Amino acid sequence: MSTLLRVTFAFLAVFAFATFSCEKVEIVEEAIVLDFGDVAADGCGWLLELEDGELVHATNGIPENLQQDSLKVLIDYEAADGQFQCGLASTTYNQIELTSIGEFKE
Repeated sequence: MSTLLRVTFAFLAVFAFATFSCEKVEIVEEAIVLDFGDVAADGCGWLLELEDGELVHATNGIPENLQQDSLKVLIDYEAADGQFQCGLASTTYNQIELTSIGEFKE
């Protein structure tokens, strides 16, 4: 096999793997825990403000010991399907699935 053919084959294999892989990308960043009111009283519950200012809902929830308004946390997460709809105004937020969360110590 010529070198060009080997390089082409390797490129196509990597491209096919990257294109057809179902594996989700895990993201690590700082966030702020925010209390948007009790969902039962038309609030939106606990949301996270990401570094870019986007508010998101964690599908698997925020641990009770970290449910403190304005608490800085470090999170690992993957994007989740669908949107979280809440409140009187039917506000929607993108959803994430937390893989880990902990208090951010500066």
